[in-house]
Amino acid sequence: IPASTAICVKETCSNKRVLSNSLDFSTEFRIRYIDAVEEITSVLLLDSKRKVIKWCQIGKGDNFTSSIDMKLLLKETIDSKAAYAVLCHNHPSGIALPSDDDIVATRSVAYVLQSVGCKLLDHIILSDDDFVSLYSTKEYKDIFF
Repeated sequence: IPASTAICVKETCSNKRVLSNSLDFSTEFRIRYIDAVEEITSVLLLDSKRKVIKWCQIGKGDNFTSSIDMKLLLKETIDSKAAYAVLCHNHPSGIALPSDDDIVATRSVAYVLQSVGCKLLDHIILSDDDFVSLYSTKEYKDIFF
């Protein structure tokens, strides 16, 4: 997505919640995806205590695909001095299973974030009333080094 259409929201609440597991992550994302009809990719940037610094929409697509703006991801990660990140996208089709493209994108994001000292904690895929955590899925655990 062009930078002009990027959406980033800095969290200003002094009582920020600590996010520690995939259920916390999915709950935090779900409120930001209400009524989304196209595929959207976003990231939560967290401080060293795993409190939310910022939420950014880093990709937008159609019903089946979404690209990731890696330059925006890097800029926001560096500017916010994030220690951790959680990636998320939705599947408007209603099925939260990861595609091969989802896995490739997750590996790329993990690598890019690592290059600036930020650890990718999880990639959450949301559907209507379900979610999949790639970190919690045994076959993808190696992505999160």
